[in-house]
Amino acid sequence: YTHSSSYEHAQQIFEAAKAAHDINTIARILLHHPYHIESLLTIADVLKFSGEHQSSADAIGKCLYALECAWHSLFNPMQGNCRLKYSHDTNKP
Repeated sequence: YTHSSSYEHAQQIFEAAKAAHDINTIARILLHHPYHIESLLTIADVLKFSGEHQSSADAIGKCLYALECAWHSLFNPMQGNCRLKYSHDTNKP
């Protein structure tokens, strides 16, 4: 995936909020960037642990939708040849 400068900025804010354990800032990121993947995943975890399982599932579904929308039109996951280059920092754990 290639990220826009706006997404990169949201990611920087997310990383700072994550380091500070600031869930409110992460929630505010979603107000401006409703499909920011890591914010959605974090919110999904918070919702899951607070017993809001349906809302957590909705956030996960929104993540999957955003990632699928970013696929190239010729991408076919059923071919089994989809590999991410490990040399890109965004593909490393």
